[in-house]
Amino acid sequence: NIIRDLRIPAVVDADAISVMAGQPHWFDRAQAPVVMTPHPGELARLLSEDIEAIQADRPGAAVRAAELTDATVVLKGAGTIVARSGRTPFINLGGNPGMATGGSGDVLAGLLAGFLAQGKPAFEAACAAVFLHSKAGDIAAWKYSQAAMTAMDICEQLPASFKSYWGP
Repeated sequence: NIIRDLRIPAVVDADAISVMAGQPHWFDRAQAPVVMTPHPGELARLLSEDIEAIQADRPGAAVRAAELTDATVVLKGAGTIVARSGRTPFINLGGNPGMATGGSGDVLAGLLAGFLAQGKPAFEAACAAVFLHSKAGDIAAWKYSQAAMTAMDICEQLPASFKSYWGP
């Protein structure tokens, strides 16, 4: 009922994706855009595939999930992919291994939710959030090192990330 009654855009992450794995068509019922942000393991559960198959064709897996769920899909990982049925997938080449740290996905989800709350279309909001998140992660890695950076470091570099894209 929560999905069916949804009237505002939503970001679906972590365990919520796992709960939906048995019922991926639940997203079809939403009255507002849904963006889900799985890592490869969560997407494997959603698609009933193994992780190796997901990793072997990340763009294809993201597109399959988008078509199956009618959601915008952000497949996290090296080369984060944003997919939406009927759209060319966006493959982000920024970011670094230091971003694989606890809370980094929460920073991305919050950034994405902020863009959705501003009324940005889901696919464009996801692309912008992924790009700016990765840029902030790259700035944090340069400042603190990939080995030492935290999700808070990524968060603290978001203003610099925005400035590098939009200017002063």
